[in-house]
Amino acid sequence: MSVDALQPTASVRSLINLAESGAGELWAEATRVACLALGGDAAIGLKLLSDDRMQVAASFCWPRPLSGQPIPIAPDSQAAFVLTQPAAVITHVAHERRFTPSKLTIDAGFVDSCSARVQFGDTLYGLIGVQYGAPRRHIAADLVHLEVVASMLALLLSHEERLRRNARLVDHDALTGVLNRRGVFDALETGMSGRRTGCLLLLDLDGFKLVNDRHGHGVGDHVLQVVAERLQAAVRPSDLIGRLSGDEFVAVLWSTDVPSALEAAERLIGHLEQIITVPHATVSVSASVGVAPLDGYPNVLSLLHAADVAMYSAKAAGRGTAKPARLPKERIDTVTTSPMATARATSHGRHHVDHAVRSLGVVFQPIVDIASGDVTGVEALTRGPRGPLENPAVLFRLAETWGRLSELELESKRQSFEAALPRSLTLFVNIDPAALTAPGFTEQLLDIWNSSDPAGRTLVIELTERHLRVQPGPLLHSVDWCRSVGWKVALDDVGARAESLTALSLVQPDIVKLDISLINTMNKAHVAATALALAGYRDRRHIDVVAEGIENEANETVAHELGATHVQGYLYGRPAHADEIAPLLTRPRRTPITVGATAGLRRGRRSTLLAISRHIESLAGYADTIVLATIQSVENYTATTRSQYAALGRRCGMVGVVGVGLPPGVLDDVHTGNLASDDALARAWHVILLHPEGGTALLAYQSDPTDRSWYDYELTTDRDRIDIVARQILAHL
Repeated sequence: MSVDALQPTASVRSLINLAESGAGELWAEATRVACLALGGDAAIGLKLLSDDRMQVAASFCWPRPLSGQPIPIAPDSQAAFVLTQPAAVITHVAHERRFTPSKLTIDAGFVDSCSARVQFGDTLYGLIGVQYGAPRRHIAADLVHLEVVASMLALLLSHEERLRRNARLVDHDALTGVLNRRGVFDALETGMSGRRTGCLLLLDLDGFKLVNDRHGHGVGDHVLQVVAERLQAAVRPSDLIGRLSGDEFVAVLWSTDVPSALEAAERLIGHLEQIITVPHATVSVSASVGVAPLDGYPNVLSLLHAADVAMYSAKAAGRGTAKPARLPKERIDTVTTSPMATARATSHGRHHVDHAVRSLGVVFQPIVDIASGDVTGVEALTRGPRGPLENPAVLFRLAETWGRLSELELESKRQSFEAALPRSLTLFVNIDPAALTAPGFTEQLLDIWNSSDPAGRTLVIELTERHLRVQPGPLLHSVDWCRSVGWKVALDDVGARAESLTALSLVQPDIVKLDISLINTMNKAHVAATALALAGYRDRRHIDVVAEGIENEANETVAHELGATHVQGYLYGRPAHADEIAPLLTRPRRTPITVGATAGLRRGRRSTLLAISRHIESLAGYADTIVLATIQSVENYTATTRSQYAALGRRCGMVGVVGVGLPPGVLDDVHTGNLASDDALARAWHVILLHPEGGTALLAYQSDPTDRSWYDYELTTDRDRIDIVARQILAHL
């Protein structure tokens, strides 16, 4: 029925009067009007959530409470039938043969119903149903009236949706969905006038112009959308993300001081640096960040200007850097955004640090062999005294401010070394590089170690790659010194920042500790890049890989796929005092994770291996590269896969693909070859990249012919190993 032809009755006018109301009120009034107009005993409105899910939007006189949980739409259900009908549908439960009557209706004791879909144009919003507890003979007016109510509801829902969308466009960016410049200014003015504390982070993307130049503005727009999504995912729900213009974003972190905001900026930069997948390629951007406190400036313009100056200072210092803004002279002595800032600004702060050094505590978290389930080591974690300095991050920042960092580190390590721990456990300790490179620190540290009776014990010093950019020479010298006295070196937070993967070859750690963000990320491309970097490093040097932050078995699976040999997290034990660690060695082991059925291989999900294969393919961009792949059978050579390899064929020296049933020849610059079903390559999923400087390969095997969701695999950069497999593939082309 055309909406223009509707003649609203008095009962429908009440619905029209709600034209400016929210969707919830519209649904509620529509169910009430429909029930009264049709003389029903009850009515219900069900809104469409997706193609196969609905939800109760409103009900009128329903005999029992209704859940707001999503309701599946079965293909043979009443809802599925009603949603496809242009006119109202009458249901007599006892005699219905066209579909299975609604369980909601039957459970409530209703025997008849009259239902109509709610649709305007091409948009389907859901349905309205009027229910009866006794059989009823419906007349044509019933159907027309219900269709009028449903059509009017659809029209008003469309109007409400358009109003909401237009209102959002006033203060939200149309491309990314985050706050626009006006929205940012309004939020800051409201916060600053209400004396809310916090910090503004001004982010300008590094490398974005190159993305636009190489891939076009369509890809550039996609990158901006991904950046906005990652920023929103990395901050608290109460914080704000906005886009000022172009590739310039802001984050407003409420109730946060400058040191904490700088730490947050480091995390945000790490999230942004993760690989972004685009058609036939991957791209990467970083960000330079300026940080300014909200209560340090008289108005929004001066705040933004200060953050802008700091951002350009960060950009001058190198990509992926964050810098604090300079405060106006008249505000330096008055800005106290947190108890820590207050302590820093007064002599009382020195007293806090003195007390903390005397009252330190150390706890230990177990590190577990992922294959056997045995506890093989512990990480020592410093804890401050109860109060504002209990958080070690705050304590160590304040100790550095007052020149007490070395003293704090030495006391923490003394307690760690002297703890009554089983000698079989490897002891991991974190040392701030600012202390490690301080004059005389290493000699004092060695004296404490030697006096703790270290015979038979293994010590690992954990460092982070970001300090390599600050003091590369002194830090590398300290690393060499640690090794000279028999200690091992671990590179911490690997994967948090893009350069951490390159830092592997420079620091040459004995142990790699994967950042927790890798375990929790949904970015398969970033996981693939990290796994490949680790594989390349492990081909040259035997190392252990520890994955941190493992809280459940899903995290454990990701850690295994990344190449972790050891794991650490709440799944295996929370930080505990030294006397609580020994019992962990004798308790029943966790069931070790399933490893590959073939010696030397790991188990991996198909989705993870697909991301790894796409990443390898994205590295092939020059005429001197060769890409070879096996696809098992021709069914896997889909239109998407053909397009992917055709794109590679246009830019590489040679691309070859083999599989069972794949016709031999050359199509779209891709060489193809057929495999016999009993050929060993027929159960393999190999992706190989060869170039003059070396090669990279994913070599995977389907160990169970009936299960294509899991594979045994290895990642390698060993050119001799790669060449052997490459020649096997080339023999079929």
